[in-house]
Amino acid sequence: MKLIELKLKNIKTYVDETIKFSDGINCILGLNGSGKSSIIESIGYVLFNYSQRTSNNLLRYNETKGSISLKFIGNDDITYQIIRNIRSKNSSIKIINVENNQVLYENVSDVYAFVKKILNIPKEKSLSKMFEEIIAVPQGTFVNAFLDTPKNRKENFDKLFELDIYKILGDNTKKLIDILDKQYIYELEKEKSLIEGQLFDYDNKVQEKNKLIEYDKELEKEKNNSFLLYNKKEEEKQKQEQINKEYISLINKEKEINASVDNLNIVLNETNVQYNNSKVAHEIIMQNEFGYNMYLKTSKELIQNEIDYNNLLEITKIIESNKKDLISIEEQNLIINNSIIDCKKEIGSHKQTIIDKNSLIDEKNIIIKKDNEALSILKEKEKELYEQLNDRKTKITICLEKLKSFYNYLLLIDKDKYVINYDEKLNEINYKLQDIKINKEKINIFEKEKIEINSYLKNIENNQQYILDGKCPIFKEKCLNIKNKSLNNEMENIINENYEKIKILNNKIDDLISKCQIEEQLIKEKEVLELSKIEVEKEKERYISNLNEIKAIVEIDIEINENNDLDVVNSLINRFEEELKSLTNSEYEITKEKINKLQNDIISNNSIIQINNNSINELNKIIDNLLLKIEKNENLIKENNVKVTNIQNSLTDLEKNKLLYSESKQTLENNKKIKKKFEQNYEIYMSNKKEADLLLQLKEKLDIYELQIKQLNIDLKIIQENIMNSKTVYSEEKLLLLNNEIIELSKLISKYETTLNINKERIDTLNKELDMLNSKKTDLKDIITKINNYIELNNKYKLLREIYNNLPKELSKQIRKYISTYSTVLYRKISNENIRIDILDDYEVILVDCVDESKVKNLSQLSGGEQMSVSIAIRLAMLKQITNVDIYFMDEPTINLDYERRIMVSEVVKDISNELNQLFVISHDDTFEAITDNTIKLKKHNNISVLDM
Repeated sequence: MKLIELKLKNIKTYVDETIKFSDGINCILGLNGSGKSSIIESIGYVLFNYSQRTSNNLLRYNETKGSISLKFIGNDDITYQIIRNIRSKNSSIKIINVENNQVLYENVSDVYAFVKKILNIPKEKSLSKMFEEIIAVPQGTFVNAFLDTPKNRKENFDKLFELDIYKILGDNTKKLIDILDKQYIYELEKEKSLIEGQLFDYDNKVQEKNKLIEYDKELEKEKNNSFLLYNKKEEEKQKQEQINKEYISLINKEKEINASVDNLNIVLNETNVQYNNSKVAHEIIMQNEFGYNMYLKTSKELIQNEIDYNNLLEITKIIESNKKDLISIEEQNLIINNSIIDCKKEIGSHKQTIIDKNSLIDEKNIIIKKDNEALSILKEKEKELYEQLNDRKTKITICLEKLKSFYNYLLLIDKDKYVINYDEKLNEINYKLQDIKINKEKINIFEKEKIEINSYLKNIENNQQYILDGKCPIFKEKCLNIKNKSLNNEMENIINENYEKIKILNNKIDDLISKCQIEEQLIKEKEVLELSKIEVEKEKERYISNLNEIKAIVEIDIEINENNDLDVVNSLINRFEEELKSLTNSEYEITKEKINKLQNDIISNNSIIQINNNSINELNKIIDNLLLKIEKNENLIKENNVKVTNIQNSLTDLEKNKLLYSESKQTLENNKKIKKKFEQNYEIYMSNKKEADLLLQLKEKLDIYELQIKQLNIDLKIIQENIMNSKTVYSEEKLLLLNNEIIELSKLISKYETTLNINKERIDTLNKELDMLNSKKTDLKDIITKINNYIELNNKYKLLREIYNNLPKELSKQIRKYISTYSTVLYRKISNENIRIDILDDYEVILVDCVDESKVKNLSQLSGGEQMSVSIAIRLAMLKQITNVDIYFMDEPTINLDYERRIMVSEVVKDISNELNQLFVISHDDTFEAITDNTIKLKKHNNISVLDM
């Protein structure tokens, strides 16, 4: 897996920024608050579905929408892009195959299921938990997780290593055992007893069922006969009722038609009144139509008359205005001519002043030229003197920096390690390991002897049964080969002697095993010594290299070694600092003073020239402005002359137009009189028009109402004839008699049915009970089989629970052993200390001194920098142990660390990066710049985070 590019739009302090990543180490640098952590949080949100807050809290302040887009290469070597659009109300997500621009999934569950697949992460693992607790541990919890209470610590790390699954499995298995005992086995036993009780009354129920079936057959015959008679009577009754219903329906229809005819007559009368009114209104508008049309025509003409009259007034007004403008222009031309004469006089005065100032500038330029020639010679001399002085200062400063750096280095290094004889100690351990190897071979020899003796003893004991009363089993007398001794006693002596040999061998084996028990400890000591030896040899080479470098740069023949290095370096520092303070050159200073004097003279003369030039420029500007003013005034006179001509032409045209509108006032008055004359005709016409327009519509309604009344009268006559016919067929007495006969038959049938239903229900009940009891006999056998199966299954679950309860302890031991070993190697690289990291059962972290193992510290006893160093080592070891993801984020790994430890951490980070595709280091200092493959520098400007290019 590899991250390629992150795009942030309106996320936290980012407005629109694209951040590109490379292989290897990507170092994200910036001051606190510059947006470093926002990059980690955005990657966690988009790729691992991790968020410390709601997604809306990722939005930039006062923004309603934003987006995070991440391009990355999956473990299948295909490039993908995840885009999460964040809205204040609705958000969306999609993953795209970049190579063919195909959208693969567009909802959260599908996208992150696919991410797990392409990153080879098991389905059951939580992406967000893996990111927070392993891949990108937040800065605040980096150390705190190891300093928590033992109970919380064990619970948290067991969950992290997924050991809590086995406890959950054990608890779930216990629940299964309890469920099998309480809900299955116990219930089946109860069910078995219940079935046995239910089968007691089986034969009595069979006899009762048979008697009821015979009785029901007789009842069914009687019920059928009654039912046939009932149907015949019911048929006759329905005929009478139908006739009665038809009669009542006809009476109701007769009433409805009469009511409809009455209503239509009322509506017809009302419509007649409206029709007559409409006829009158129509006659009125016909009488006033001429007056109405004359009123409309005059109204239109009045509008045009008013426009013409207004034009006449406007033309008269313009003519008066133009005459006033002609007088004003003539007065303005007189003032402008006087202004032009004054400007020409002022220009002549300013030109004489410019000639005087140009003469003074020429004189000063000659003086400056001579001073510049002298200044050039002095500057060449000054440059030569300065270079000589600066070369010496630079050499002394470089020497001092190197000497001070080396002095600080000498204060930190531990030269006592150089005198330790690691080879001698390693040889001693190798001799001990060789002895252990020899002892193991002896143990194997003794074990083989034990096997041979045991085989021999077993053979004797198997044949001992053939001995009869201590005599030879063949000759039935005391064995001559043992000089008439008891064969039984002789064999017991042989057995005792061999058991004694086994006892001696066991003692020897136990003694050798106790000597071999230190093997694992010796192997660890050997690994530690070998690592320490390599580190000391590297450090010694570095020390000698630094000594040689000091000898080369000071350019002094000095004797410096391990015994006097601090004193010699301190002495050289003091010597060079004194020389740097006293370093000066009197000739260089005198030359510098002369240069300053000449430069001041040149500046002074240049100032005079500049002042005069400025004055000349100002005068030229004044002259230019005066010339522009003269030109402007001359143009104004020309423009005024053009205006005069235009106004005179305009006056001629206006007088002509005035004649066109001279009769408009009289025409307006005449039309107003005509409009007033026909105003009453217009009002009468408009007040009657609406009602007159209804005439045709009302005539159509009258025709429709008359037709409807005629049709209703025809329908009424037909219904009255049908009513007379119904009266001749219907008989109320016959209907009453039929009702009584039907009621009696219904009661009898109901009685039969009730008895049959009761019997049927009882037979059904008996059938169900008998079916149930028949099945219970079979069920009883099944239940006994199930009880036995559940007891067997429960025994298996108990064994499984015992395995689940013991497994986490063993797995935790192996995980802790791996992490302890790997983190020890990393911590030694960071700290240069011969320390072993052990992780106890409750995940307490302790540091053991490998030289003196009685010296033990826990994490809370360490300084902040040491705690951070240990935590980094353990976290990186956990990354290798737990996850398949080959990227890692380190948030401020050097916080609280001194300079030396920061350098060590950076070297370890470089080593670790070789085992990962990408490593992201977030820092506010430049510790990692030397090892990084890609440096991403951030800055904040106007509360916006941007790349510092």
